[in-house]
Order: sequence, then structure tokens, then C-alpha cells
Amino acid sequence: MILSNYHLHSVYCDGDDHIRDYVEKAVQLGFHSIGLSSHSPTPVTKGYGLPIENFSAYLDELAVLKQEFEGTIEVYAGLELDYHPDFVSFFEEHFFSAQLDYLIGSVHSIGHRPDGTPWFFERKSKFDEGLYGWYQGDIQAVMRDHYQSVRNMVSLGKIDFIGHMDRIKRHCINVDGFDESASWYQEEVEQTLECIAKHGVMLEINLGGLRHPIQTPYPSPWVLKRCHELDIGLTVNTDGHQLSHLDLGFPQALGFLKDAGYTEIFRLQQGQWMPVTLELSKAI
Repeated sequence: MILSNYHLHSVYCDGDDHIRDYVEKAVQLGFHSIGLSSHSPTPVTKGYGLPIENFSAYLDELAVLKQEFEGTIEVYAGLELDYHPDFVSFFEEHFFSAQLDYLIGSVHSIGHRPDGTPWFFERKSKFDEGLYGWYQGDIQAVMRDHYQSVRNMVSLGKIDFIGHMDRIKRHCINVDGFDESASWYQEEVEQTLECIAKHGVMLEINLGGLRHPIQTPYPSPWVLKRCHELDIGLTVNTDGHQLSHLDLGFPQALGFLKDAGYTEIFRLQQGQWMPVTLELSKAI
């Protein structure tokens, strides 16, 4: 079974539950390890991130829980960096040398709005505003900018794994011109995977998509097969925002891994990323 999860959001950012509740639930489920990964503070207000003034309290609480649960479950302090090139100097100042066990790199914004601020596209309404506004309906241009941003983030050399690499696709179900099988799209993905492999960065299978209409993991199964061919290491996470998400989709994840050719994933053991053999007989 998969007995770890390193992409979880608590009340420190946009999650519904407290860190202690996640840890206690993970113990009940027999987890080996758990990591919390609040959305990072950024120099602009986005409405769902960890306020910078609460960062120390976040680290302090995790440090207490690490010690309290030592010998029962390994507890790790992570952060999901909401990457945008405008934020890199802020990240360097506050997080690259902080007492964190790992960093997730995720793209939630690209380019700029007409007022010069980063374009956050997490909500469908905000995505459509940009796509049909300043991008004038050019979905290829949006995707090129998105994947270029992922590659730029990887090239920084600071992150442990990439979060939900292709989640932007969830906004594209009925967008004219978007097709994952299109050569232009697959070329962008290929360039990005080659960059990931070159820099030795891991990728997560993010199961959050199974909770949404798109009903697919991030990245898509066909991308996972190419990851295996490129020998890209994987970790499996749910991007949970409440306790019920802690192990949601793990049996399906085993199926995705098996179909892609993987027999192992990576998890933190004594602070180091180590390969763990999968029990693929439990895949569905």
C-alpha cells in the first residue's frame, strides 16, 4: 500500500482541518510518514496562502508534532511554493534556507494581468478571464507559457518535486483547440519532462483530479508512461484539503503506476527520499 502523503493543506492556508488532526488520522491509517505543505506566502495577496506572519507558528507546530509522534510516524514540514518568476527573490529571502524538510514547486499563475500583477488561474472564472481576455482565446499560447513556467521553476534547482504538473487542463474540458493528443501539446509536455529528468527532480502523482469532473490524475496516465521511460521518480499525494482526502484514491494510484510500468515510488525516510517497492497486487 501507499503509506505516505506529502501534499496536504491545513487551516494554516486553504485547508479545512488542523495539522494535529491530519497526523492522528494518518496514524490510524497506518501511515509511515506524513508531510504538511501549506501554500507558500507570496509578495502579492492571493487569498488562499499561508500568511507570512504565521510561517514561524506553522514550523513550530510541526516541530512539536515531530517530537511528540517520534517512533509512531515520521512528520515532515513542507511548503508548496506557488511559483511565479516575480516571486523568486521573495522565496530566496524567506524559504530556500528555512527549516523545511522539502519543497513542492507548483504553478498557479503565469504571465501578468493588464494591471501588471500575476495572473492567478486557480478558479475557472479567473482562467476564462485570462484566456478570453488578454490571451484572446489562444489556448496554445496559454499552455506554452504554463509549461515554460514549469521548466523555469525546475531549473532553479530548489524543489524536491513538482506539484500537479498539468492541472491547468481541468479548466480546458470544453475549450476550443485543446486536445491532449495534439502534437503541439505533447511537444510541450515532452520538453518539460526532459527538463525534469535532466535536473533529477521528482514528480508527484496528484490524485486531486479524481475529486473533480476531469476524473484523472495529474499528470495524465499517458504522461506517467513517458515519465517511466525517462526514469523520473514519483511520489504519490492527494493534495488533500480535509481529513477525508488523506488516502483518497490510493488504490487507483496503484493502478496508474502499474499501467505506466512503475514498481516503486519515493517517500521520506529519516529525512531522505528513498525508493519503496509497491504492492501492485492491490491496484484497481
